[in-house]
Amino acid sequence: MNEIIKEDIKNLVYSLANSYNTQYSLDFLYDRYIPNIIIKCDKPKKKRIVTFKKSNTIPSYDNRCMARCWGGKHTVKYNPITKKWTYGLQCSRTKSHAHYCLTHYKQSKLSKGLTHGNFNQEPPHPHYLKYKNKIEYYFKIN
Repeated sequence: MNEIIKEDIKNLVYSLANSYNTQYSLDFLYDRYIPNIIIKCDKPKKKRIVTFKKSNTIPSYDNRCMARCWGGKHTVKYNPITKKWTYGLQCSRTKSHAHYCLTHYKQSKLSKGLTHGNFNQEPPHPHYLKYKNKIEYYFKIN
């Protein structure tokens, strides 16, 4: 690395001396501008040892937040056996306050309530209906 830096500085000094017709000799400029560079790595990098890794698992259904989350258009589903529709996904976080995780608990206390509603109830807005209508039309569900 040191040699590469010194060679680059030599090339720079040489091109500047030729471009500007300096009165100084190249040896004088080399001695003046090429430093004694010593690159050391005093401290070796320490490896970080991970002793415990928390597993990111989804809690069981009886311990999950009861809020509905938007999961995309593919989460609007119809079960022909029970003849029930499912809209969105159930929140995957653990309950912390009553039936909700902390985020959805705070949201439920606001005047607007939960954005997508409770998972066990109908959605509070008609947003999912356009996907429901497409599925009904495609599979001819009454």
